Formats: sequence, C-alpha cells, structure tokens
Amino acid sequence: MANVHGLPERRRGNGAAQVDVERLRTLDDLETLSPEQLATLYAGGRPPQLGVLAGHARGRLLSVPALHAVPVVGALLDRLLIRAAALPLNPWRGKTFAAPAEHHRTSGDNDVLGRALLPFDAHVEKSALDHAPALIIRYARPENPRLLRPVVDELREVARGLWLGPSYVRGPNGPRILVWFAVAKG
Repeated sequence: MANVHGLPERRRGNGAAQVDVERLRTLDDLETLSPEQLATLYAGGRPPQLGVLAGHARGRLLSVPALHAVPVVGALLDRLLIRAAALPLNPWRGKTFAAPAEHHRTSGDNDVLGRALLPFDAHVEKSALDHAPALIIRYARPENPRLLRPVVDELREVARGLWLGPSYVRGPNGPRILVWFAVAKG
C-alpha cells in the first residue's frame, strides 16, 4: 500500500502503517504522515552531526497532534493547516545553525520571513521522549518572548539531509508535544 506521495507503507503487528525509510528524500515525503508515524520515524532516527547541519535548513511544520484529539474533524484540520504551512505565505522558513563551537554544541536562529529571529542553543543529549540521543534545542534566552522560553525542540536525522523532531513543553506528566516539524538541507 502507498500513501499519496507514493511512499510504500509497511504494516506493523499492531496495524499502524509505517513509512519505508529507504524512500524518504524530501520534506514533502513527510507531509502526509500521521503523528504516530512521525513518532515512530523519529524513534528510529539518529542525532545529527552538527557540522553537517551547520548553515540554513529549510523547515516545514508537519503535524499538530492536539488537533487529532477531535475525531475525523481534527485530522482534517491538521491536514489543512499542514498544507497551508507548505505555502510560501508561511512565515517560518526553517532554522540556521552555527558551525559547532564544541563537538556536541551549537546555536542558531529561526528563519522567520527571511529574518534571523528566536535564537536558540542546542546540544546533543538524551531525549525527554525516549531517552535516546537527540539534538535538543532550547529557547531559554532572555531575548526570546517569555512564552517561547519553556519550549524545547528535538531533532534526529531520519534520512540523508532530512531531520525530524517534536516541539514540546514539559508538563507535570512529561513532555506535551505541540507540533512535529522537519528541516532539510540541499
């Protein structure tokens, strides 16, 4: 069975469709995946090599999991939002990563309408989701809006030149994923 982008899907024992990682090449290839598929793909990824990630990486919003809490309508709203996020009108264009100052540390900014905004610090450490290594991106800088400071992004490479991750806030019951996003080079 294939999804709308022609990516073959494999069925796991629990019936959840899983994307064939060998066929992933672009941000478009990730766009139609469910939050569950994105989480599975992320779990199988590896932390990025910071030298490879240095420079500008195009970004794409992939899913807003909270919308899926409303059966059928929520998934449709999520798809509409994700399709709109792929249009040139989307203000978030990606992230720019500095060349790593240390082996496991870097910093950068978000590209918002072509401007470097919302700076971050990033380093490789254990994920709050599954405790495996990931690039952890923190916005806890005084120049960022107060509401953004508790937000944490994570990234793992899921295919050559393609990095996927959640953006979340920590709650009393652990991380609460706000969105899934991806960045790509090239």
